[in-house]
Amino acid sequence: MTSDPFMTVRADLHVHTALSPCGDDEMSPPAIVDAALAAGLGLIAVCDHNAAGNTGAVGEAAGSRLSVISGIEITTAEEVHVVGLFPTVTAAANAADEVRETLPVATTTTRASSRAVPHERRRHGLRPRASGAGAGHLAGTGRRPSS
Repeated sequence: MTSDPFMTVRADLHVHTALSPCGDDEMSPPAIVDAALAAGLGLIAVCDHNAAGNTGAVGEAAGSRLSVISGIEITTAEEVHVVGLFPTVTAAANAADEVRETLPVATTTTRASSRAVPHERRRHGLRPRASGAGAGHLAGTGRRPSS
């Protein structure tokens, strides 16, 4: 009798936090972890837009209850979004730094406010909610987790 060398894990490999423009204030590291566990997930990848600043915080909030991969959703010059997954928080942060150095600073309006917020400020995590993260696709967006 041979055993199957593979295991099945429910995962969502594209979760945003409050560092992403699509994030909201309820997206804290504990909220991401709680939503993932409630959805029956065993693995998530935190992939903010051009940033990796919350991957470590989500991993710390998860502890041994949930596996967390550090990632980044890179926006190309052609506005294509590419998800990159990394072996460590440091590797993701280094990639985010490199991406940040190549992106132009632009100004947009956030949905929470009518004032302009520079993208650079968001990429550096300087919004008031930057210390929070969230259940990106898991909560509040209507998207069901991947199986």
